[in-house]
Amino acid sequence: MNRSFNIYGGSALTDEEAYLKRSLEGGLGYTKGQLQEIFNFLDEIEIRKMVPMSTVDPHFGLDGFIVGLFQKSDIRKPF
Repeated sequence: MNRSFNIYGGSALTDEEAYLKRSLEGGLGYTKGQLQEIFNFLDEIEIRKMVPMSTVDPHFGLDGFIVGLFQKSDIRKPF
């Protein structure tokens, strides 16, 4: 799979370039659909835009990023 920079951030390197450089040079960025495909063996709890935080906040959050919460299918849900 060749990845390129997208609106959610991430490396502009192809898989081959990342392998040869041994670096992602910026991490990976995925769309909602890509996260759902990657984690399709888990139950999706939530995928949403990250809440932006300031540098003094104790939590991490960047504008334009998305975050996903998934759960193993064999765990009982409380509701």
